[in-house]
Amino acid sequence: DRPATEELLEALRSSGYVGKAPRKPAGTWRNTIAGNALANSTAAKPIRRQTGQDRLAEFLGRVRLLNADDAWAYRVTKVVVFGSYLTDKSRLGDVDVAIRLEPRPQYQDRWSEVLLAQAAEAEKRGTRFSRFVDRLGWAEREAKRFLKSRSRSLSLHHLKREQVLLNRIPHRVLF
Repeated sequence: DRPATEELLEALRSSGYVGKAPRKPAGTWRNTIAGNALANSTAAKPIRRQTGQDRLAEFLGRVRLLNADDAWAYRVTKVVVFGSYLTDKSRLGDVDVAIRLEPRPQYQDRWSEVLLAQAAEAEKRGTRFSRFVDRLGWAEREAKRFLKSRSRSLSLHHLKREQVLLNRIPHRVLF
């Protein structure tokens, strides 16, 4: 109800998680950096630094495998690590990695055909697509799933979306 919503918004605002959105209609709110951090937080227990290092090394191995295999529609052209991994903390929430995926140059003349062919292969293996756009996005999604390899310790980010943040915080280019 409205009073409960107003109470929640005030608690989020006073805690620094949301703020009024500038140049937007009254009553429009947006997450702050702290709010985004809260939204991305997990209740999972922290990992040891060595575990994070191991997962990052495994991830970079998968990057090399993906890049060496022309069967993938995409290749990784940049890997950046940021966040708690760059601190001296012995325990980490996860390892934040931003990647840039680019279409392989050899497929540029027939890009949509390659994407649809990979989606068709996935359908043969039992994947269901409810929308055409899901078919087109399958190759990228599959590449990211391969790279993450179900690791709870890795948090994969899209480099283009995180670039503004990365321009303001410590980060290290790994690839």
